[in-house]
Amino acid sequence: MIIDISNTISTEDKTSEHEICLEAKDINVNGTDCKVVSAPVFLLTLTNQAGVRLDMSADGEVVLSVPCDRCLEPVEITVSIMIDEQIAIENGALTGEKPDFVSGNTMDTEAAIMDSIFSEFPAKILCSEDCKGLCLKCGKNLNEGECGCDRFVQDPRMAAFNDLFNQFKD
Repeated sequence: MIIDISNTISTEDKTSEHEICLEAKDINVNGTDCKVVSAPVFLLTLTNQAGVRLDMSADGEVVLSVPCDRCLEPVEITVSIMIDEQIAIENGALTGEKPDFVSGNTMDTEAAIMDSIFSEFPAKILCSEDCKGLCLKCGKNLNEGECGCDRFVQDPRMAAFNDLFNQFKD
């Protein structure tokens, strides 16, 4: 959603509140496809601080369904949304460095929420701490039981020693 923030920028000590939420149903975060399970509405507050600074603040939570990094089973995670930005105001206009989601006198709330999700998204997502993942040979989910495949992977640094042992074995 694009909101017009020009009235708040041009009026000293003005505060405006806007109800915002993540409108997308599917998102891609760092190459991971996520489904939005729950994205409740939360309040964005814009405050003109004595005509010299615009404060933007909001916080909330979004629940996403994300595949486990080991077994690919869906996992629901809660990501905190926190928007906390300050932009300088000079002569009734925004000056200085602005976040990507602010352009002229408008703010893209969807982009602001996505920026927060990108910064708060966990690096590793597991269905459980002891997730066994998938078999490298057949692809079976090892959390559901063993598959019977020989999953021994030899360290390539030991290959020369194995060759030497195999020569003397005969």
